[in-house]
Amino acid sequence: MSRLWMRAQLHHCWPALVSEFAKPRMQHLCDFLDKERANWNVYPSQKNVFKAFRETPFDLVKVVILGQDPYPNLDHAMGLAFSVPRGVGPLPRSLRNIHRELDRNPALARDPDIARRKSGNLTWWAKQGVLLLNRALTVGADGRSHFEYWKEFTDRQSNSSTSDPSLSCSCSGGTTR
Repeated sequence: MSRLWMRAQLHHCWPALVSEFAKPRMQHLCDFLDKERANWNVYPSQKNVFKAFRETPFDLVKVVILGQDPYPNLDHAMGLAFSVPRGVGPLPRSLRNIHRELDRNPALARDPDIARRKSGNLTWWAKQGVLLLNRALTVGADGRSHFEYWKEFTDRQSNSSTSDPSLSCSCSGGTTR
């Protein structure tokens, strides 16, 4: 994975990120991910590593929800915190907890699109301005977190988006590090 490829994934939707890829730590991250992918399964797939940023361009962010790591298996990891592809079941516990809280909201109980909401795929949230960002954008298939490699990058992005005074809400789930 090259810094050029990473930058190309984000330059349209998060132009402020482009300068991040010139930093030496990003080359270190790319080298680490290349080595990991050569020897192990890494999730999500390379094309979905930056999905949270592609689906929620910076100028549309209204809410930031921070997760911890992607789900450590191929069927679940899709690049959006807490989200799983349509058809996955049973849903991960963290996502079931989110649904339980949503079900307590009487306005949402009348949502005509309740089936889409129950699917586990939260892409529709992302397209409405909910940045579903994991603190680590990749994880090993054995559950080994890549947090230490992503920390500075994701901290910078979550801080830049949550410092915007027009942001409605920011919250995090999972265990803090």
